[in-house]
Order: sequence, then structure tokens, then C-alpha cells
Amino acid sequence: MTQTMRKALGILFRVIAGYLVCLFTMTEFVGRLPANMKLGILMGVSLFAVVALLIALALIRFASWQRDTGIVLLGASGVLVFTIFSCACFLMDETFRKMMPLDPLALFDDYWTGCGVMAGFAALGWILARTDRGKTGRGAAREKGSAAPPANTSEQ
Repeated sequence: MTQTMRKALGILFRVIAGYLVCLFTMTEFVGRLPANMKLGILMGVSLFAVVALLIALALIRFASWQRDTGIVLLGASGVLVFTIFSCACFLMDETFRKMMPLDPLALFDDYWTGCGVMAGFAALGWILARTDRGKTGRGAAREKGSAAPPANTSEQ
């Protein structure tokens, strides 16, 4: 398999993993499901998300796995925030509300759990992305013994 194919498939599986993490987090907003049904859905979705992410990381040979995992979690949280904002904008429109036969938010009523899980994934993604930052970029150049770019110390 060529390097380009590995990268392309890695990106595809990271997108799939991000979508499944987003779906997992969106399920946390649903409060009216029985606990055992919700747990089954969450376990199934999280299993597929982990498998997709592991495939993506294996394709890049687990190089910078922390950064990639962090980006997936941050991206999924960002997509979900955008989705929530879009739904809120739709619901502000009187015409849209008249077209809906039932209350579209009747199923999504567990805001505390959903927002907590979404914030937790975003925080974990931020931590993972920041942890790997020291291993790449300027930190890696200093570890290898090469000269780092001089700091701008001129005073104005």
C-alpha cells in the first residue's frame, strides 16, 4: 500500500471515528430512552468509533496518535456545537415550527449530561492535542540537537 493511500484511508477512518463520536455525544442528549437501551446504543457506537480510530491510527503506524485522537475529539465536539446552533436557529423560525407536527426537542431533554459529555470530550481532545505538541514542532528540534530558531529579544 502506498504512502498516499495510507494517508487517505487514515483520514477517511478518522472522519468516520469523529462522526461516531459525534453520534455518541448526541445520544447523551436523549433523556427519554430506558437506561439499558441507551447503554446498548452507547456501547455499540463507541465500539465502532474506537475500532475506526484504531484502524486510522494503525494506518499511520501510531505516529502522533495523541494529536490525531485529540483532533478527532475536538472536531466531533465542534461539529456537535455547530449542529446544536443550527437547530436553535431553525427553531427560532416561525415557519419551520409550523411545519413540524410535533415538538422537535421533545426527545432531546437531557442537556446537562449531553453538555457535560461534549465538554469532557472537548477538554480531553484539547489535552491530547496539546500533549503531543511538545513532541512535534520546536520541541522535537531541540530534542534532536538541532539549533532552534533564536528568540526575538530585541526591545522596542
